[in-house]
Amino acid sequence: MFDPVKLLGIVGLVGVVAAWIPPTIRTIRNRSTELPLSFLALAVIGNLCLTAYSLIIFEPIYLCLNLFASLQGCINLFFKLFPRPT
Repeated sequence: MFDPVKLLGIVGLVGVVAAWIPPTIRTIRNRSTELPLSFLALAVIGNLCLTAYSLIIFEPIYLCLNLFASLQGCINLFFKLFPRPT
């Protein structure tokens, strides 16, 4: 059956993940990021915790959202810690 609440969650999932795509692509291309280290560290820790929580309660929409956000955050954090040599 059609569930408008799940649709709302999926739209939110797509929006949040899509918002991370341009800065992550820019980070990969430049092999560095201008995002603050404190933001990236907190975002990765928070998203990893929420991914684990979503897995425990098995909430697929939040699981996908936090998994993708964690992945994108980890990519940005990696290039923040190990930027392209100048």
